[in-house]
Amino acid sequence: MKLKRIFAVVMATTMIMGMSLTALAETPTSGASEGDGASEGHVDKEIKDVVLPTNTTGEDSPFAFIMDPERLIRATVGKNAKYEGFTFPAETGDTGVYFKNGTEYKNSSTKLQVVNKGAVSQKITVGIEKVGAATDIGLAAGNAAAQLKDSDDNPLLYLALVCAGQTKVVGDDAASVTVIVPGNDDNYEIKLKDDKSGYEYVKKATLADWKGIELQVDGAVGNAPISDTTTAPKLKVTWSFTDLADGDVDATSGLVDVADASDPVISSVTSFTKATPADVVISFTLGTGDKAVDANGVTLLQGASDTAVNTAKYTVNMTSKTVTIDKSAGFMTGATANVPIKVQLTKDGTVVETLTGTITIVQ
Repeated sequence: MKLKRIFAVVMATTMIMGMSLTALAETPTSGASEGDGASEGHVDKEIKDVVLPTNTTGEDSPFAFIMDPERLIRATVGKNAKYEGFTFPAETGDTGVYFKNGTEYKNSSTKLQVVNKGAVSQKITVGIEKVGAATDIGLAAGNAAAQLKDSDDNPLLYLALVCAGQTKVVGDDAASVTVIVPGNDDNYEIKLKDDKSGYEYVKKATLADWKGIELQVDGAVGNAPISDTTTAPKLKVTWSFTDLADGDVDATSGLVDVADASDPVISSVTSFTKATPADVVISFTLGTGDKAVDANGVTLLQGASDTAVNTAKYTVNMTSKTVTIDKSAGFMTGATANVPIKVQLTKDGTVVETLTGTITIVQ
């Protein structure tokens, strides 16, 4: 009996010791954990976006010009079928060189712009040169525009690039103006791509003005006879942009503020309530920047068939950019559903842009 008890005690002790040894063997004395590293990515903020003028040549170029040393056009104003429908500068101050601008001829070319819509500064260069022939009229290069005759009283032609507050007179050699135009990184923001694959640096929904430069060419010619073989030179104007070099700094003068371009649109249309009829007001814009249209009138169309609205039933205010439709207009009083409308922007009667909208009819 005592032997059985001793055996039980020994067995119990052995089991306890064995359990203890097992527990001690399973307790770790060191450890480790590995985690993958990931980069959130990179966003290129060196956004370059320079808007240059449209390239045109020949008669369509804004720098195509007519020189008239003998003032033949001036002598036949109002009775010259060649220029019927066109206007020319007033006689006082007329310089005898004409650049076409729509239905007008002016002594200076249309102003063009070079605009930096990027996030970083860019070096913009505008150049000018003549492409001449031996028969060309002499140039008043280096002379003031008023000094338009040579020592033999022959007329001289003056052409000059006016750009960013600088004037470069056209001579035998090419000339240029270079300006460092700043970008506007405040107009950009970092956004997650739509497919969530990474990030991008994009323009904000609401934009502040950009910086740019304006350029045009002034012209004048002496008032004196020429031979019937005298010709005018061609004029070549170029533009380009490059990254900055070491030491380049942003210009502090000669720049212009340019609002971001927007298309012409119908911005609002008031509804028409049959129970309490009131005039309907359509507000529209002409666009901004290089998307702006030159318009001086409006034609209004209504319905799916684009029926012209009686002009007695609406008034146009080009200053406030509104069309007011009289509340008695039949196409509204008799409507059983909303009415599609079109606002045709016109320039001297010619349609230059068509805007679409809808008049909501409240029954």
